[in-house]
Amino acid sequence: MKTTVLLFLLLLASTAGAQQPTAPAPPAQVAQPPLQGQPPNDAYNADIAALNNLLTSLQRVSSSAAVNLARLRVDKWKADKDIKRQAQNTIDSIQRNLTGAIPDLIARVQAAPQDLSPNFKLYRNLNVVFDVLAPVAESAGAFGPRDQYEPLAEDVGALDQVRRSLADRLDWLAGMRDGELASLRQTVRAAQLARQQAPPKKVVVDDTKPAKPRARKPKAAAPKPPQ
Repeated sequence: MKTTVLLFLLLLASTAGAQQPTAPAPPAQVAQPPLQGQPPNDAYNADIAALNNLLTSLQRVSSSAAVNLARLRVDKWKADKDIKRQAQNTIDSIQRNLTGAIPDLIARVQAAPQDLSPNFKLYRNLNVVFDVLAPVAESAGAFGPRDQYEPLAEDVGALDQVRRSLADRLDWLAGMRDGELASLRQTVRAAQLARQQAPPKKVVVDDTKPAKPRARKPKAAAPKPPQ
């Protein structure tokens, strides 16, 4: 019971955090976004295609889970009132996350597909949803009819597969960023070493004061001829 309450509170915190605004990715061929005026490389295209497939799967399972949660007749479960009330509150919270927080987080990932921050926030939220949805599905199997439990159990399995795929992608993104940072550090060290090995520049300072130009006397006006 305490575990379910804790997971419920975590889900609420994750849902609230997803609504806050944010400041708005293998190896030999880096999947970097193309420079302006240049076509995208094959690695970048492959990564974006894989990400789009992953997000499409997430959208599909989120919609399915929201529908199957709405079909649960918790009031008919063979359980006491406290379990029913707590289960219904948890279900309502999950549905808000599935229909509100997850679409918002997906949009942020689509806006910056190779940035770690939006990808990690989506992954973290999926973990919370999975940790809460799985016990709800188990409760549906224990207290409710089989035809309401089985579709929800399939959603739990599909969501688990999506979050694992997203975790693998996060690991790849982090490795790519580490490689970029190492390359940048190497460039900085090379520049510092080049400055240290460069011969010192000689600065010649001319401290002699230039001679002051002589002031020219104004010419006297020519006398006027007598009239």
